[in-house]
Amino acid sequence: MKLICICNTAEEATFYLRPDTALLRNNQPFYYPDFTRELYGELCLAFRVCRLGRSIDERFANRYLDAVGLSLLLTAADIRRRCMEQALPCAAAVSFDYSAALSPEFIPLNTVSEWNYQLKADNTEIPLLPFDFGRLTKVIIPMVSQFLTLKIGDYIFMPVSSEFSLQQGQTITAFLENHKFLHVEIR
Repeated sequence: MKLICICNTAEEATFYLRPDTALLRNNQPFYYPDFTRELYGELCLAFRVCRLGRSIDERFANRYLDAVGLSLLLTAADIRRRCMEQALPCAAAVSFDYSAALSPEFIPLNTVSEWNYQLKADNTEIPLLPFDFGRLTKVIIPMVSQFLTLKIGDYIFMPVSSEFSLQQGQTITAFLENHKFLHVEIR
């Protein structure tokens, strides 16, 4: 299984991978790691891949996804900054164990009427970014599938928030289609 994380900019999209050991499942608590002092989170829509495919044409891209959930991707920002300053790969900053909290529930894509999602850190609402499903099917899936074969059970994470700082003692709650999908305590 691959965890394919999309990096969006206005001009282009790129991606990176996280290992399957990065998954934090079933709304389990996340324990703040000793190796960082600056932990950031980013809310993503998590799309589940349901077909095997490579070099997928945009006309058929929507056939390769069957469900959507939510994910909180965690990043050790201080480690990423040090790596970037030294022109080193940033894998250690994003690929650590349990750095991708995944909602225990997914809903079928054909039941999503609006892309309605919400994020709270404790009781404070975090501003979110708009999501364009057309960009996912017309740009992201064709681009990723040029490099990687998509396999059943892979996940594609599309960011819908900017990064925000996380502290021990916080509780992160995220909603999709007005239902609570993600609840992560930072310990």
